[in-house]
Amino acid sequence: MGSIKKFFTNKTTITFVGVILGIIVLVGGYFFRVNKSLSDVKIPIAKRTLNATEVITSADIEYVKVNPEFYNTLDVYTQYEINDLVNKYVSVGTSIPKGSVFFKSSVVAKKELPNSIFDNIDDKNTIYQLGVDEKTTIADSIRPGDRIDLILTTTVNGKLVNQALISNIEVLVVRDKLGNNVFDEATPTKSSWLLFSVPICTYRLLKYVEFQSNLKIYPLPSNNYKLNPGETEFGSSELTKLITDNTIRMKGELDEYECNF
Repeated sequence: MGSIKKFFTNKTTITFVGVILGIIVLVGGYFFRVNKSLSDVKIPIAKRTLNATEVITSADIEYVKVNPEFYNTLDVYTQYEINDLVNKYVSVGTSIPKGSVFFKSSVVAKKELPNSIFDNIDDKNTIYQLGVDEKTTIADSIRPGDRIDLILTTTVNGKLVNQALISNIEVLVVRDKLGNNVFDEATPTKSSWLLFSVPICTYRLLKYVEFQSNLKIYPLPSNNYKLNPGETEFGSSELTKLITDNTIRMKGELDEYECNF
C-alpha cells in the first residue's frame, strides 16, 4: 500500500500521467472533430433535367450523401431546406441538369419570373404591347407598376386631335428590343415596349391604329394617379368612330369584340 501511495505522490509520476492524459484528450478531440466533419449529410439533387421556368416538385428531387465540407463551401439547398425548395421555379436563362445540386442562385419564387405577372389578367383581356423609344418614355422613366394615359393623336379637317384613348392604365412590363425586362438588370437597357392588359375590343382598336399612318399613340405619365389611384377608363364613342372610319369590317366579325364606350 505504501509503495502505491509513494508512486502517486511522486512528482515525476504525476507529470508523466498528466502528459499522457493530455495526449489522450488531444487525440480524442482530434478524432471527434474528424468524425464529425466526415459524417455524411443528405442534400437534394435533381432527379431529372429541369429547364428554365419549370416548377420544382417533390417528385423531381432525390437525395445524395455528401461531406458537410462540400455544401458548406457552396450556396446550395440542404435536406433541412427542402420545404423552401419545393414549388420554387428554375430561374430564367439557366437549367438544372439531372444529378445536379440545387444552387440557390438558380431557383426563384414564381413572382420573380418575368411573365408571372400575366397569370392574373382578366379572362376577357389580352396583352397589348406599345412600341416606344427613349423620347416617348421620357428618357426611359416609365416603369412597371406606373399608371399612365395612352394618348391618341391625329388630324381631322386640318385640326389636331389629341385625346386619351385609355386613361389610368397600369404598365405591367417594360421590355427592350430583345424581349428582356428593362429594369431587371443592374444597368437598365433601353425601353422598346410597354405591355398592358386590355379588353379584347380595345386591343383591336389599338391594332387598327398601328396600321393607319395618320393615327399615333404615345404614353403620357401622370403623378395624379399616384395621388388618386382609380379605375382604368377607356376612350369614347367619338374616338372609336375616328379609328374605325377607315377600316373595313369583314363579314362574320364577332360583335362581342366591339367596343361599346
